[in-house]
Amino acid sequence: MNDFNVKLKPLLSLLSGGGGGSGLITGGGASGTGMQASGGIINDYTDPGSGNVYRAHIFTSSGTFVVSALSEGIDDGDKIEYLVVAGGGGGGGYASQSGGGGAGGFRTNLTGHPVKAADYTAAVGTYTVTVGAGGHGGTSAPPSAIGTQGGNSEFYPTPVSYPSTARIRSVGGGAGAGYATAPSPVMNGGSGGGAANPGGSGGTGSGDTGGTDNSVSPPNGWGNDGGAYDTAGMGGSGGGAGGVGGQPPSNGGGGAGLSYNISGSSVTYATGGAGSNTLPGSFGGKGEAYTGNGGNGGRLGYAHPERNSNGGSGIVIISYPS
Repeated sequence: MNDFNVKLKPLLSLLSGGGGGSGLITGGGASGTGMQASGGIINDYTDPGSGNVYRAHIFTSSGTFVVSALSEGIDDGDKIEYLVVAGGGGGGGYASQSGGGGAGGFRTNLTGHPVKAADYTAAVGTYTVTVGAGGHGGTSAPPSAIGTQGGNSEFYPTPVSYPSTARIRSVGGGAGAGYATAPSPVMNGGSGGGAANPGGSGGTGSGDTGGTDNSVSPPNGWGNDGGAYDTAGMGGSGGGAGGVGGQPPSNGGGGAGLSYNISGSSVTYATGGAGSNTLPGSFGGKGEAYTGNGGNGGRLGYAHPERNSNGGSGIVIISYPS
């Protein structure tokens, strides 16, 4: 579910300036000169395992990452680690028994793990950064009760067409089904959205299953299917990067997200939205910004589910030795 994650607070404290900053930062210490780059919110941090110092560029909105000079005298100083999370899908609305939105797709090549994704070596030039918006929650009676998909997030050198190994794309999360809406292709996404009354399966996640905290993602990214509706009266939950959406009545919680430290603090990203039921206290809830979380399903009698069932916007983080 989308309760506020206290681990997000250290990151949010860095983000008051937005995601498209252009201040030039030069890395490097006594042993060499680091890569010179600009763009995003910039934070230097020390990896707790290796003790190495890294510089992170955190993008909470679309912009550009500009490399003006490569490193000198630093081992692997031009190798980039990235985390690209798409926008989460909006939860279903109109009434209770609606599905939660699927989490945004999730890709990373964070090092130090058993399965190493391909290195990404920077070159002087401009890289496009696209941060996907969260999908909207369902707004009214069917067919508008279903949410909308989250937006894709990308990172790539300009211009490079898709598909390309240099163009990193994460797919937006699938929409949650609204009460009295049939399953729809918009429920598919990075992780799938949950199904609603009158029934059916959740949306299909385009990412691979099996993601764990701090693990390197496959080329498809991490993603899981949304949960099915159950006659117990609770909508299925959206899938997350770390697990499928819960299927009631035993489990209506959103699919698990994954925790990573690529910015100086450990943050959980890409959690699926929870489905809603007929019980008091079952209500919509939007995914937190900059997480790619799915929006929760709306509840019975809530007049404006679109106000708090939206999916969370995505995020792009680029890190390299400083």
